[in-house]
Amino acid sequence: MNTDFCGRVTNTPLPFRHGLLPLFEAIVNSIDSIEERGCSDGRIVVTVRRDQDELADDLHGNIKRNIVGFRVQDNGCGFTEKHFESFNTLDTRTKVDQGGKGIGRLLWLKAFGSASVVSRYVEPGGAAYSRSFRFFLSPDGIADLTCQELGDQPSTVKPKTTVSLQGFRDRYREAVPKGGAVIARRIVEHFLEYFVLKRAPQIVFEDPDDDCFAHLNDIYEEEYLRKESQSTFAVKQHDFVLLHTFLHADGEETHNVTFCAHSRSVETLHLASSIPHLHSPLRVEGESVVYRGFVKAPFLDEHVDPQRTRFTLSRSGELPLGPEITWGNITKAVLPLVRAHLEPITAQSRKKSYDRIKSYVEEQAPRFRPLLTHDRESVESIPTDLNDQRLDQELYRLYSERKGSLRSAAENRLQHDQEDPDSFEAFKQERAGIFKDLQELAQAELAEYVLHRQLILDFLDHLLGRQSGGGFAYEKALHDLFFPTRTTSNDIEYDKHNLWLIDERLAYHTYLASDIPFNRQSGPIQVESDDRPDLVVFNRAVAFAENAEYTSVVIVEFKRPERTDLSENANPLNQISDYVRQIREGKAQGEDGRTIEVPENAPFYCYAVATLTHQLRELAHHHDFIATPDGRGFFRFHNAYNAYIEILSYDKVLRDAKKRNRAFFERLGLPNR
Repeated sequence: MNTDFCGRVTNTPLPFRHGLLPLFEAIVNSIDSIEERGCSDGRIVVTVRRDQDELADDLHGNIKRNIVGFRVQDNGCGFTEKHFESFNTLDTRTKVDQGGKGIGRLLWLKAFGSASVVSRYVEPGGAAYSRSFRFFLSPDGIADLTCQELGDQPSTVKPKTTVSLQGFRDRYREAVPKGGAVIARRIVEHFLEYFVLKRAPQIVFEDPDDDCFAHLNDIYEEEYLRKESQSTFAVKQHDFVLLHTFLHADGEETHNVTFCAHSRSVETLHLASSIPHLHSPLRVEGESVVYRGFVKAPFLDEHVDPQRTRFTLSRSGELPLGPEITWGNITKAVLPLVRAHLEPITAQSRKKSYDRIKSYVEEQAPRFRPLLTHDRESVESIPTDLNDQRLDQELYRLYSERKGSLRSAAENRLQHDQEDPDSFEAFKQERAGIFKDLQELAQAELAEYVLHRQLILDFLDHLLGRQSGGGFAYEKALHDLFFPTRTTSNDIEYDKHNLWLIDERLAYHTYLASDIPFNRQSGPIQVESDDRPDLVVFNRAVAFAENAEYTSVVIVEFKRPERTDLSENANPLNQISDYVRQIREGKAQGEDGRTIEVPENAPFYCYAVATLTHQLRELAHHHDFIATPDGRGFFRFHNAYNAYIEILSYDKVLRDAKKRNRAFFERLGLPNR
């Protein structure tokens, strides 16, 4: 079978973001070569080569010379005849026991124009040689091959191999870090397991043009805490090892778990979204650190793709083939082990988060109180750096999830109840356990709503007094408290108005318009007028055969507290009567688009809310109104319009609302002034 070398390279995938992977492959070849030679003084020197003319921005405002290549030098066993033949054979299995896939050198030509190799070595039991060649994209792949025997005694020859990756292709070069220090750190992280397991030889990093020289072994020793420990776990009879360690934080790293194959990093799982309180560095022994976990297993070695960029496992959204292990199976098993390992370290953050949330709930959001008792773990998982708005959103999410879960459990229990209790007490006892938690949630919601009502009543009381400038609040301020002006019930959520101050039943309606001209309303009645009632409320329509009726209409007119100027146009009784007349003369629109007359017997309920000044009392008497028993209002029935009209003083609205809510206030221990 013939092999198309150029086609093989072209068809070998290498994402642009993995542009340093060919360098890593060259380094791992050096590590393997040193291990095979068995020397105790193994040494690798990695050198960055940069263009002396072209400059590039490292995306942090620093200008760097463009990287054109890398050189990797080692003192391993070298390109012996055996290794050269292996290099010259596609998909070789020479290093299969070391995790070699036989395509590392193909990745060189994906990201670089060519590679040159110079190697001085000693054949096992034989003479010393020097071999050199150039590796590039061509039918043969290799050119300028030389191999000559050295005259030196084999025992005096120091093996040395230099691999130079040249002609860094633009798309890959642009996607990799520009700074030498960052590249050095990437090498350490890629080979971290080698350092942790003491398998790494001395690795020196040089970037002369960026003034960066470092011993990568020292970087590991200085930046990683020596607190390694490990956990073992099994997934479907396959054994895995999770190695725990910590890295000194410099402000850029994140907590993560790296999944390895053949001692090399392949995929990374970031932990901040899966484990609470890992959104910032941790404190260990007084130092700021980030967690690093490493997972290894023969199973992972067997299921890594040839490029070592991904594991060949079924993912979320993909249908697993039979009982095989999926990527989700492994990550799901790892996360609890990481969480348990970090538990002593994150305990302080959890307590800090809980204390802050507890204070917020007690002072501002009592309806979430059940979460503190029954869902503490979830509460503790909320990040500590959220502002009050974000915190409220997170608590609401947890609260909704808990309520939904409890309701589902209750419905399921009721659907499966088979007993038929013959007494109320037995019935109550049977269902007591079902509804206990739901009742607690309902009580918390009621407590928050009652507290909200108390605050509204206190604010209304404040608006009725003299304001800081010596005058009284404007009508709009009072109006907005009851229902926001220039809006309709289609615009405002149920809990954003306070119609309960006048009458609890006003909250249940078909359509409400607040301070909007008749001819701009989208309600059920069409009135060609630009008059603007403060509030007009249409209650639910019911259909009988071919006719439709609106059960009632409510009109509310507000006046500024202590207003004494009640001229003809500002007289609320005249205004209300005029609004009723216009609506009765208007047309109703049915669901099928037909015009419907407003029935003569449709009742109107009208309220004029104002201060009972002397002038307003005189108007009430003139229009034959009857005083309420408490003397704080007037009422009458207008026969011609079939309208009940009531004049309410603000004081009466406030006092009556307090009376209606007294039982709730007393239950919560709130003052009912």
